[in-house]
Amino acid sequence: MTTGFEADLDPATGAPRIRMNFVNGWSVSLVLTASDRGRTRFALASVAAAPTGAWGTGQTELLNNEAFADEVAMLVAGVSERTDAELMGAQA
Repeated sequence: MTTGFEADLDPATGAPRIRMNFVNGWSVSLVLTASDRGRTRFALASVAAAPTGAWGTGQTELLNNEAFADEVAMLVAGVSERTDAELMGAQA
């Protein structure tokens, strides 16, 4: 279950980026990559996770740099199911 999301363009690449926040205190970021020439279709995504609100604080985990759609779905589901213990370990 999500508590919110943001969508913008990645400042480094200009690619579409979606960040989702989950009630377990974790967030996931998807940056779409490998676009067609018109930048309307994307084949891959970079997937990262961090404690919600902690982007850019050294707690970000790169989960996959070239994920296909099925891998993205699996990684997002995994982050949404993380526990409080995993969150505390990330913030230590």
